[in-house]
Amino acid sequence: MKKSRRFFGEIFAVWLAGVTLVMAGPRHSPDIGSLPPVPYNAAEAAKYLENFRYAWLLSDTAITFDFVHRPRHGEETRYSGIGWTSTNSAGPVTRFQLAKVPANKADKPEVWEWLLQNGPSPHVWVIAPGETTAREVPAEKWRDPLLPGMIYTPFDLMMPFLFWADYKYEGTARSAGRGLDIYTMNPPPAEKAAGLGPVKLFLDRELNALWQMQQLDAKGAVAVQFKLGSVAKIEDQWMFEDCQLENMLSHDYDKFVVKAVALKLKFDPAFFDPANLAKPMPLPPADAWHTM
Repeated sequence: MKKSRRFFGEIFAVWLAGVTLVMAGPRHSPDIGSLPPVPYNAAEAAKYLENFRYAWLLSDTAITFDFVHRPRHGEETRYSGIGWTSTNSAGPVTRFQLAKVPANKADKPEVWEWLLQNGPSPHVWVIAPGETTAREVPAEKWRDPLLPGMIYTPFDLMMPFLFWADYKYEGTARSAGRGLDIYTMNPPPAEKAAGLGPVKLFLDRELNALWQMQQLDAKGAVAVQFKLGSVAKIEDQWMFEDCQLENMLSHDYDKFVVKAVALKLKFDPAFFDPANLAKPMPLPPADAWHTM
């Protein structure tokens, strides 16, 4: 299938997605008309979703970023990270380092190494502090926080619901100037038995990006909500600057903020092998970075 341009990640790879870390969007100013786009017919809706699923990155990319956990009550916690994303035969692949910023700057932060293989057959590997080799994270653990206290999970970054076969096209809407196509993705039996509800996708037709996502509970209430934030133009491409994931029960949220991005790179595929996750990933040269 022909691969088209899209925003990075869906926050990591399909961002970070899922998330996937660059948004290879349009090369002109996004449309901000007043009316919703014309809804697709059934065949057009199926084709649009299929293209969105397989709109993988055109070049390798690196980013530096912050995660900020902001509880409704209490003090915020900051996490810093750096990520590298590429594409292989299975789909987008991303490795990243993530560490909690210590209260005492003299303290050495504990670093977690993650490797996410997106696509129709996703996998997750991690090296936690104190470990020396990568271990695969089973699917039933994908909804555990990336780090204790965070809201973001591997599930939120991987976005496996993009590939759920049972879905319904709900039509179009316009929100905050964005023309959106809305899909409800229904979980397969195994995921439904595990307590997962449907996921609503709000896809920006102009930017070819995930503008908003709502994870519903078994009763149809919104449990978790993702929203894309601001965007900026880097090297004639529209890039996302921030996004947030909110727990709609506690109203705690994690904000993902891009600090710098390096585009048009080429990484050795060996660095995305789980067996090499403990090996340091080379950094792009200083002049390759664009500060957001």
